[in-house]
Amino acid sequence: MKIVVFSDPHRGKDISVFKPERIDIWGNEFSSLFNKILKKEKDFDLLVCLGDLIADKSSSEDFKSYAEVISFLKKIKAECLFVVGNHDCKNLSHSDLSKLINRKRTYYSADIMGVKHIVLSANWVDKKGYTLLEDELGWLDEELKNSNVPCIIYSHYPFDNQNLKKSKYFSKEIDVFLRERDDVQRLVGKYSTKIKLIVFGHVHQYNKSKIKGVSTFTVPSMTEDNGGKPSGEYAVIDTGKEFSLNIYRV
Repeated sequence: MKIVVFSDPHRGKDISVFKPERIDIWGNEFSSLFNKILKKEKDFDLLVCLGDLIADKSSSEDFKSYAEVISFLKKIKAECLFVVGNHDCKNLSHSDLSKLINRKRTYYSADIMGVKHIVLSANWVDKKGYTLLEDELGWLDEELKNSNVPCIIYSHYPFDNQNLKKSKYFSKEIDVFLRERDDVQRLVGKYSTKIKLIVFGHVHQYNKSKIKGVSTFTVPSMTEDNGGKPSGEYAVIDTGKEFSLNIYRV
C-alpha cells in the first residue's frame, strides 16, 4: 500500500510571520504544489492531510475555503483522510469540520487495504493547550485493543518528546504538544506490537523519533519557505514488509 501524506499547507494566503517583506508560508501555492505531487506520484492508494489545510480568516471564509479544497481533491481516485489542525478549527466547529470531511466525528478510523488508519483530533482549551476531544482517549484504547490488523496513527499535534529549541515557530511555546501526551504514550506502549507508525504535523519541520519502540515521524509543511520559494515537501508511506516513511520534494 502506498500512502501520500502532506501537512500544513495553510491554503488561502501567503503568510509573513516575522517580517512583512518576507513570505514564511506560501499558502497560495498549494494547488500548484499539489498538482506537482500528482505528476510525481501517479499511483497511490491513500492520501492523508495532517492538518492546517487552510489559512484561517473568518468562519464563512474558512468554510468556503475548506469546501473548495475538498472539491479540488475529489479528482483523486484514492481515498482521502483529513486530520483537523489548529488553524482549521480556529473559526470552524468540529461539527462543521466533520460534515466537510464526511465523517461522524473529527476523530475516526478507517480500515483500508489491511491497515487500520487512526485519525486523532484535538481542540484548543484555554490555559490547557491542545486537548483530545471528549471520550477520545477511551475510544483510542478500544480501537487499538480490537484491531486485528496493523495500525498507523495520525495526529496534527505531536505527542512524542522531540526537541523544538531550534524551531522557527515553537522554540518558546510550551503548549505545542498534545496535553494528554503521557496518556497516549502509555497506550502506544500497551499496543506497541500493533502500531507500525505514528505521523505528526503542526511544527513545520521534519523529525524522527520513537515512542515505546514505535517509529514516529513529523512531516514538514509543504508550503514552508525555503530560500524564497515553498519547500514542496511531502511524505510517502510504504506498508510493504516493513512500514517505512520517506520525505520528498516536488
